[in-house]
Parts: sequence; C-alpha cells; structure tokens
Amino acid sequence: MFDLPEQAAAPAPSPHPETVALMYEALMRRISDQSADWNQLDAKAYQALAAGGVTLGVASLGVAGWAPWLVLAAFAFICTAAASIAAAWPQTFTSPFDARRLFDEHWTEAPADLRYAMVYTASREAAPANSLRLRRKSLLVTAAFAGFSAEALFIALWAVSAL
Repeated sequence: MFDLPEQAAAPAPSPHPETVALMYEALMRRISDQSADWNQLDAKAYQALAAGGVTLGVASLGVAGWAPWLVLAAFAFICTAAASIAAAWPQTFTSPFDARRLFDEHWTEAPADLRYAMVYTASREAAPANSLRLRRKSLLVTAAFAGFSAEALFIALWAVSAL
C-alpha cells in the first residue's frame, strides 16, 4: 500500500587489522593452553588407571581379610578404569589453525582476511568446543581419582580386617 523509501544500509564496520592481530595472538595462546590442558588430563587419566591397577594387584598378594572389602576395592577399580578410559578416549581437539581446513577454505584470501577468519573460528567454534570437552575430561579424571581413593580405602579396610 505505502512504499517506504529504501534506506541505504550502513556499511558494516571492517575489523581494524591491529585489533585482529591482538585477538589472534590471545586466541592462539588460549588454544595452545587448551591443548596443553588436554594432554595433561589424558596423562592424569592414565596415571589413575595405572595406580589403581598396581594398587589392586599388590593388595591381592596380601593376607586374606574380610572378602567384601576386596570385592568393593575391585569394583572401585572398575569404576576408576571406566572413568579413566572415558577421559582419555580419543576425541577431536578443534583447532582454527588446522592446515587442511585453511587450505580448503581460505586459500585465496588476503592475509588480513585469513587472520580474521581464524580469529572468528577460534572465538566462536574452537575455544568454546574445546572448553566443553575439557570440562568433561576434567570431571571424568576427578571421578577416576575418586574411584582410586575409594579403592585405596577399601584395600586399607581389607588389610585392617585381617589383623
């Protein structure tokens, strides 16, 4: 009925190259820190699994005590093993600096545009996805060490019950 005059769309502000460079450096450090945390949590998961297995193995060589304590210790080890394996299970660490993706999607872009794309991907996709996976890994490693603690407690009770 009424024709509204078309308004000229305001040009979108382009990112300032120095700002993009600063953000790039900060996000690169964050992704690097996440990668280091990822590896440390995997190592801790394997340590919990190894410690639980060694503890149960050495305890099973000991003197017989009240059997249910040893059964509970074995169950706690199974829980430790499950949490450790789940924490260390291979998952994809998301990196905005993945060479294949950069080659496939950004080959023809100018360096400033490429850096902006990497900053955008790091801040919107990679860092949040990795943070979520790291929280899950952290909870599983915590559960693995809680299982190991329970195992050690049950073995101690088993040893004391033999006295």
